[in-house]
Amino acid sequence: MGYRDRLQPRSILTRKPIATGLSGGVTAVGLLAEFAGALLIALVAHLLRPHILFPVLCAGIAGALLDSVLGASLQSLRWCPNCKRPTEREPHTCGANTSHLRGLSWFGNDAVNFTTTLAAAAIAFAFAR
Repeated sequence: MGYRDRLQPRSILTRKPIATGLSGGVTAVGLLAEFAGALLIALVAHLLRPHILFPVLCAGIAGALLDSVLGASLQSLRWCPNCKRPTEREPHTCGANTSHLRGLSWFGNDAVNFTTTLAAAAIAFAFAR
């Protein structure tokens, strides 16, 4: 496996290659960055309240993974007939109207972010008790 292959995003659900920038795609580098980001936030939280390092770390990692899972499953994915490629926008950036491919048509990126934030907060709360 070459260097480029390791940077090619893969669906978190199927492990099949997907286009860069589409929700639900992960790379090894991206997963390490998620962990590092969660660790950084947990360390800052630890400075303020020493007993919450583990809950914040768990919530950060779980939230990042859940974001990818929801992006690959429930988030709306559309097709642009002009550009002949999948997109998450309606209309597409080229101005064309798109058609629904998969996911819930009303469940866009903002819904994924909202759901993930609530879930991560609930996880941190549960572990901090």
